Amino acid sequence: MKKPEILFRLTQLEEQYQTATEEDKRAIDKERRELGTLLTNKDRVAKVKRVLKKGPEMAYSDVEFLLNNEIGRTEILEAIGLNINKRSKVDFSNAKEFYRSLNRLM
Repeated sequence: MKKPEILFRLTQLEEQYQTATEEDKRAIDKERRELGTLLTNKDRVAKVKRVLKKGPEMAYSDVEFLLNNEIGRTEILEAIGLNINKRSKVDFSNAKEFYRSLNRLM
């Protein structure tokens, strides 16, 4: 299901919710949660791809976003273009140390 279809269905469910019984409201809530999850996951996947495409232009906030979305350090450093032999020497603890360690290695 594509984003416009999901949004349209969410609108329909909102309208139905106004006159629904308690039992129907529970079913509607369940479907809304499922649709919300689909919407969120697709958006997150698209953003992860956009951030990885930045390559060496990634900011530390981009790196944090990727790490928080379960993208591995190896994949991040590969996108940045760092030589495989130097990857273990990158410090991800904070922005200052991250940039310092990258500058030493590049």
